[in-house]
Amino acid sequence: MANSQLPAGMQCFNPTTGLMTQPFAFWLNNLSSSLPPGGSGYVVDGSAGTYGVMTIYQGTDASKPSPGLGEIFIAIDTGKIYVENAGVWVLQLPALTGDVTKPLHSIVTTLATVNTDVGTFGSPSDIPIFTVNGKGLITAATSVPLVSPPPAAAGLNTEIQFNNLGVLGASANLTWDGTALTAATNTYPTNQGTAGDVLTTDGAGTASWATPVTGVPYLIATGDTYLVPLYYQVLFSFPITIDGTLTVDGKLIEVD
Repeated sequence: MANSQLPAGMQCFNPTTGLMTQPFAFWLNNLSSSLPPGGSGYVVDGSAGTYGVMTIYQGTDASKPSPGLGEIFIAIDTGKIYVENAGVWVLQLPALTGDVTKPLHSIVTTLATVNTDVGTFGSPSDIPIFTVNGKGLITAATSVPLVSPPPAAAGLNTEIQFNNLGVLGASANLTWDGTALTAATNTYPTNQGTAGDVLTTDGAGTASWATPVTGVPYLIATGDTYLVPLYYQVLFSFPITIDGTLTVDGKLIEVD
C-alpha cells in the first residue's frame, strides 16, 4: 500500500446534513484503490520492518530496472528470479553438489572431480586400465606395459629356429634331437649304413655314406703310419711337425 497521511484540516462530515464531505470522500476512494483486495491467502511482508518493503516486479530479463531496497524481479522469458542485495540484482540459484556441481548464483554446471590423475593413458607399448564406478564415472586410471605374445614357431616340429634377416626362420635341414640333445643337419645322412662307410659328397654337393676307396684313407689317427703308394694323390691334410730334415723322394706333396 502506498504511504498516505490523513489530510489535516479537512472536514469529514457536513455539520448541517451529517453527510461525508465530498473532498474527504475523494481521499477515501483514492486510499481504497491502493489497498489489496479483501480475503485470505495474501503475502505478508515480514521483512518490511527489518530490511525494507518487499516489492515484486515481472517482465523480460533485459527490461528489469535498477533494483530498489527489498525488490524482487521475475524474468518471464528466462525464468530467472532476482532479489536486491546491497543495491544490485542477485540471481537466486542455489549451489549444487554431488556428481554435478554448480557455484552459488551461477547457471553453469560441471561434473564433480572424482579422479585427480589426469592425462593420456596408453601408448604403443602400454595398455590403459580404468576403474569405473556404478554411475559410469572413471575414478582411477593407470597404464601397464604391453606384453606381446611369443611369436609362433617357425618351421615344423623339431626344426631349429634361427634369425633370418630379422625374422624367425627354420629349415628342414636343421633339426634338434631331443633325446640325444644334439643338433643335426639333414644336409648329410643321419644313418651311417654299413660299418666302415665314410661320409662323402658328389659333384652336386649331395652327401652320402660310401665305402672308402681301397688304399686311400679318409682319416689317419694320431700315431698311425700310412705309406702313400706311388703316383697316388692323397686327398687329406694333416699337421707335420719337422724336427730335423724333411726329404722329398719322388713324391708330390703340398705342405701347408
